[in-house]
Amino acid sequence: MGVIVSVAIPAPPRTVAIALTALLVATGAAVAELIVDVVNLLRIPGRIPVLESHYDPPYVHQIVVELRGTIQLTLTLSLATVILVPLLAWLDRRAFRVARILTWVFSGLLGIAEVSAIASDSAWKSAAGGVLSTAALKDIHAALAPAWYQIVHFIAEPVVLVAVAVAAILLAQSSAHEFFQSRWTVDAERFAPVRRTTTT
Repeated sequence: MGVIVSVAIPAPPRTVAIALTALLVATGAAVAELIVDVVNLLRIPGRIPVLESHYDPPYVHQIVVELRGTIQLTLTLSLATVILVPLLAWLDRRAFRVARILTWVFSGLLGIAEVSAIASDSAWKSAAGGVLSTAALKDIHAALAPAWYQIVHFIAEPVVLVAVAVAAILLAQSSAHEFFQSRWTVDAERFAPVRRTTTT
């Protein structure tokens, strides 16, 4: 004898649907960041000998250390976004209230982390700034962080931040609250005898 439950979670309202789309957009932007971070991190060792042959090695090393720290930070943020955001979107679509709370928490933590990443980005660009000439710094920066790397980060970082923030705001709307509340209604009805049909 089996049991068929005749209840289902309703389709998400427009606010939740847009929030889910925003989370997917954030994931896509994070994937782009992840790719360029890995590629640039792998190419940096090959650029160091060339730069050290033209400029004082200690200053080149100082810039490289700062840049690697920045890349590792953004790499961690991108990896966390790529893993967690799709999972949160999947759970949000199924109206798990804990997922909505975690989305808010992740949005706040991501904002704080992005501020740290911006500060770290400024740190590596200003490293050895009081010693090397402006032309030398530009040459080193261009070699270690080429235009394609900086363009992707310039576009992707705010996209991730804004998309996750938009999703968090939309999930706080009243229509979203009703959608997530429906999960509890469904779970309650799932155990109500009047909502069950049996088959043999």
